[in-house]
Amino acid sequence: MNGQHTPRRLLRSGDVVLIGKHQLVFEHTQEWVPAPPQQLPALGDTVYLDTQQHRALRAALEEAQADARARPAQKTTAPPRRVGVLQVIAGRAEQTEYDLDAHTSLIGKSQDALVRLHGWFKPAVALAIARGSDGYVATPMGGRTTINNELLDKRQALHDGDVLNVNGLVLEFRWKDATATETAA
Repeated sequence: MNGQHTPRRLLRSGDVVLIGKHQLVFEHTQEWVPAPPQQLPALGDTVYLDTQQHRALRAALEEAQADARARPAQKTTAPPRRVGVLQVIAGRAEQTEYDLDAHTSLIGKSQDALVRLHGWFKPAVALAIARGSDGYVATPMGGRTTINNELLDKRQALHDGDVLNVNGLVLEFRWKDATATETAA
């Protein structure tokens, strides 16, 4: 996890987990308070289930689902939502501007990357940008990335006006109002 061998640890938003050759970025956009630690049975031990308690929980769940389906959907007006944008300043890219509206946006040579890098020796995934409730966080995944001419070697929050250099592609991070973009489309 995050470049270190870790047998067990609580995941935090933006953590990078390496499983085999795959890198996964953990994103959690809601606040979560961990439950107090419980004594777990050892592997191979017998586990007993309380069937009455299980049936009661199942009935409560089914009742809540039925209530949710019976209630008409209520429309609420949400406050204007801001979305991050990457503006291409220099280098070869397919677009001049990229909206960071997904929870995690990748920059690299991979087919899954939002911003595709071109060239023989570009990494499949050079940078992951994760959206959280309080902003965006950039996590280096491979290659060489700088933010405002400082080498990015760990997760870092992005601020309006930050200039990213991802393996030769220069991008500027900006905020824009998402509702204005949606109405224009």
